[in-house]
Amino acid sequence: MKINTLKLKAYGHFTGTELQLEQNGGLQLIYGPNEAGKSTALRALTTLFYGFDHQTRDGFLHQNKDLAVGACLELDSGQQWEITRYKRRKNDLLDASNSPVPQEAVNRLMSGMSRDMFSAMFGISHDNLRAGGKEILRAQGHLGQALFSAAAGIMHLRRVREDLHKRADELFRPRASSTRIMQKKSSMAELGRELRQASIKPERWKNLQNELKQKLHQKQNTLSRLKQLEADLAWHSTCIRALPRIARRRDLLRQLGELEHVPRLEQDFSQRRVKAASSLENARQDRRDRQKELQDLEQELSELEIDSGLIRFAPRIRTLSGQVALIQQAMQELQDLEAEKITLEQTIQDKKAMLGSSVSCSDMDHLAPDRKHQSRIQELASEKSSLDQKASQARESMLEQARILRLCRRDLKKMPPLPDIELLDAVSKKLTSGEDLQDKIRKAGEKVQSLQLQIQAGISSLGLASLDSRSLPGLPLPLPESLERMQSLLDAKEKQLESARHKHQELNQELADRQAELERRQKEHALPLPRDLESRRKVRDQGWSLIKKSWLQGTQSPEEIHEYLHQTGGEDLASSFEQSISELDQTTDQMLDRAHHLARLKALHDEIQACSQKIDQASKDLDKAGADYQQACREWQALWSETGIEPLSPREMQAWLYRAQELIRQVQEKQQYQQALEEYEQELQSLCTQGAKALESAGYSAAQGHDPATLNRIIDKYRDRARDDLAAADLLRKEIRSAEKKLQKAGEQAGAVQEDLNTWRQNWIRALESLSLDPDSDIRTVQEEIQLRQDLFAACGRMRSLQQRKAGLEQKVREFESAVQGLVQELKRNPGRASPLEILEALALELDQEEKKQSRQEHLQQERRKIRTKLDQAEGRIQTLQRELEQLCREAGAEHPEELPALEEKAAMKQELRTELRQQEEQLQELAGGEDLEKFINDASARDMQELQALSTELAEEKEELEKKREEIISEHATLEKELQDLDGTSKAADISQQIQEQKSELEQEVQEYIQLRLAEAILSSEMERFRQANQGPVLEMAGKTLNRITLGSLTGIYADYDQRGEPVLKALRMDGTGLGVEEMSDGTRDQLFLALRLGGIRHYLDNNPPFPFIVDDILVHFDDERSAQTLQELALLSKQTQVLFFTHHTHLLHLARQHLDPARLQIHEL
Repeated sequence: MKINTLKLKAYGHFTGTELQLEQNGGLQLIYGPNEAGKSTALRALTTLFYGFDHQTRDGFLHQNKDLAVGACLELDSGQQWEITRYKRRKNDLLDASNSPVPQEAVNRLMSGMSRDMFSAMFGISHDNLRAGGKEILRAQGHLGQALFSAAAGIMHLRRVREDLHKRADELFRPRASSTRIMQKKSSMAELGRELRQASIKPERWKNLQNELKQKLHQKQNTLSRLKQLEADLAWHSTCIRALPRIARRRDLLRQLGELEHVPRLEQDFSQRRVKAASSLENARQDRRDRQKELQDLEQELSELEIDSGLIRFAPRIRTLSGQVALIQQAMQELQDLEAEKITLEQTIQDKKAMLGSSVSCSDMDHLAPDRKHQSRIQELASEKSSLDQKASQARESMLEQARILRLCRRDLKKMPPLPDIELLDAVSKKLTSGEDLQDKIRKAGEKVQSLQLQIQAGISSLGLASLDSRSLPGLPLPLPESLERMQSLLDAKEKQLESARHKHQELNQELADRQAELERRQKEHALPLPRDLESRRKVRDQGWSLIKKSWLQGTQSPEEIHEYLHQTGGEDLASSFEQSISELDQTTDQMLDRAHHLARLKALHDEIQACSQKIDQASKDLDKAGADYQQACREWQALWSETGIEPLSPREMQAWLYRAQELIRQVQEKQQYQQALEEYEQELQSLCTQGAKALESAGYSAAQGHDPATLNRIIDKYRDRARDDLAAADLLRKEIRSAEKKLQKAGEQAGAVQEDLNTWRQNWIRALESLSLDPDSDIRTVQEEIQLRQDLFAACGRMRSLQQRKAGLEQKVREFESAVQGLVQELKRNPGRASPLEILEALALELDQEEKKQSRQEHLQQERRKIRTKLDQAEGRIQTLQRELEQLCREAGAEHPEELPALEEKAAMKQELRTELRQQEEQLQELAGGEDLEKFINDASARDMQELQALSTELAEEKEELEKKREEIISEHATLEKELQDLDGTSKAADISQQIQEQKSELEQEVQEYIQLRLAEAILSSEMERFRQANQGPVLEMAGKTLNRITLGSLTGIYADYDQRGEPVLKALRMDGTGLGVEEMSDGTRDQLFLALRLGGIRHYLDNNPPFPFIVDDILVHFDDERSAQTLQELALLSKQTQVLFFTHHTHLLHLARQHLDPARLQIHEL
């Protein structure tokens, strides 16, 4: 069983949240930051299977009646089962059709596991992991306890055993009088002695005792008869209930007899038959499709014709095509240069005409003024301008002071009479506050207009959608956090894509390098062969034989020596032998080089093959990265779908969103200012009305509707005039005296300026004489002539530069045209009157077409090979499926597959009848109460239903009478007992007897508890030992391999050893072969040992049982990155056997998972 979808409909702070847990399979990594709901999702899983607790802490957002958590489960048969759990007293579990689902159905799905058992066996958290490591240390590595604890997920198994032993010792220990059982035994003995000492002798006691015995005898007889009546009634009732079932059983046996010839089919027979028939038809259709595709490909391949000669010149054509843009640019530049040249020539002629000179450009150097003369002319021109300005200012000052003097004297004679000041002060005081309101209105109006302009400009610049100030605030914009998340996602996917592309390019470059080296080595000079070495050895041996004959035997053969010398080319026997030795050594060295050469060739072939395989894998990774990037882009588009906006990149949309939010804020701010403006205007209108009435009542007429400032200006015209006129007279007299002094000073300044102008004239004449210019020329004329000389000099320099540039470009164009003509001649093409650029463009177009044909041919050939492979596979599937249908026919005893559906219906009917028969017999067996079923059926069938019902009525009446009699006897018996207790001396004995009975009852309970505790301890120890013996080998082997990978090879395995008491204990195997006990391990290593045992136990369980989801809660808190990455790979490997849900709030684990796990085996969910 596995969970395809977890639906947090209304649970904790979740509402309508779904986790798709089986999109790609593999490790399901569920990430959520703190307070994101990770622990809530974990509790939701347990709640789904076992129901809500009476008091739940996940109802803080939703009401209890609305709490709901659901899931879509995939059963072992492949069937999808959707269920939803609600917090209700009954019918709290519903299926997809809202029909109630009994809890027994879920219990069967969970194989009868309780809530605690499921959490222990198929869940592990960081706290469990730490507790498991400590438990291994406390148990001193006891093998059986470690295996049992890890497999069952029980973290405190040692504590359980110690608690059982302690509770049993508190009840009883041999030769320990202080235990509870021994104390009870002593107390009962003492009470027995006290009971025997009690004296009971009176005659009345004996009579009462005899009467009490008689009543007790009557009571027992009555009870016996009642029991007999109850038994008879029960038998008759049982027969009444059994008769309909017996009749149904006979009918079922008859129907089963009619179907006796129908064979028994497996439960999945129909599914297998339908699947095989459907697959066979699909395979045949696939074969027809492939045959049609192959025929089309062959037709298209036969129609392709490729010009191989043109393709051979592809590099040269591509090179020349790459130069086209430069040549076109050069030709365009030549045209521009020619146009500029003509313009410059005309400019030079115009400048010469303006100067009235006919000199050439080469003679212009002496006509251009140097910088010193230019600077002097400029200084004098600036000085003249300054002097003219000073003279003008002096004249203007004299005129201004004369005018001021005249005006002041006139104004002094025209002083008007003063108005009534006190009345105007009273009116002005009332209007003073109105100016503040007017200022507020102005500021508010300006703010509204400013915001309106900003909003209009912002909406215009916002783009992407047609918006206005009314629709913008209601736009469903995404949160900035969503944009940041999508930016991170797109960056990560783009980085993965770039990494995959870079890796693909590196592998291609590596392949090219290896192929180049292989080609170079294959072209190297030939090395000597083994037969050359053998020939050199024969020459050496022949020389050595001749030397031995000469030295040892003293004989020489001139013919053999001459032949040897001729063969070696030496002058004498010694030098020839020495030469043969040298040649043999040289050949040996060359043979060694040959061996190295061949070994390197072999290595290169292997490296090229391995590199090709890596390139294939890199291509798949590149395609996968591209698909992931496209999926992220689609998610980005979906984020903006409700807004109707076609989004840009997340980074650009972050700026856009910021501007949109700022615009929304401005719209809201504008509304606030607009409201304040209307309030200010109403208040101002009221104040102006009051001010106008007050002014009219003071005797001055003022039109209604004036603002406070206008009213105040009217008042100021009458009120301030008197004050101003008083000071105006004194001010005018002071200004008259001041104007007279300034007029005198301005006349003195005008005289000084005229002297400076005379000096400047002399300097100007000397400067113009040095440049051969007319001294009477004005400043502007001189400056224009100097500028003409400079412009003519610059134009001549530009003309020389243009001529050099034009010559270089013409040479480049000629070289290009020559290269194109050479290519045309080699291709033996007739260009006609086409230009080189047109020729090259036509060749490039034709080359592209031929290369596309060649690429298409290669693609078609590759597709043809794939289709033939698929065609062979389809044929194999057809044969396999035909054999499978034949096997199904043999199982069902049918001759043709068409007969199978009818046989399946009969087999299903037969199975249903057997099931019902078994249920009827089970119910009858229950009614029989342990009696032989056939005997019970025969006895019950011998009675008639009406007879049984009549007998039952009679027995019930007799039972009712006996019960009334029993009540009377019990009442009389109680009266006699009370009288007996009232006698002196007997109450103490009764009390003691009661105490003895109570002590006896308590002793029986404690003995029973002691037996249960001892049995539990023995059973637990026995089961631990049995589990160790049955699972030690496979679990330790799996756990050892897991520990080796988790610890990165520092511990290579786990094995069983024996301690000093001969008890089996766990030890880890180091890399050097020595053992490592649990007490020698660090806390982190013990945690990893427990995790390895845990995973090994789960794998062993899954090898023999159906799968259940394995839930892991942040167990890598104390693991470093390398061991965390390896543990994630182990969990991904376990996900091939069962579903693994890994909950975490650590972001670095997401990066490790993406970096080290196969994307096909990883699915990340974010809460």
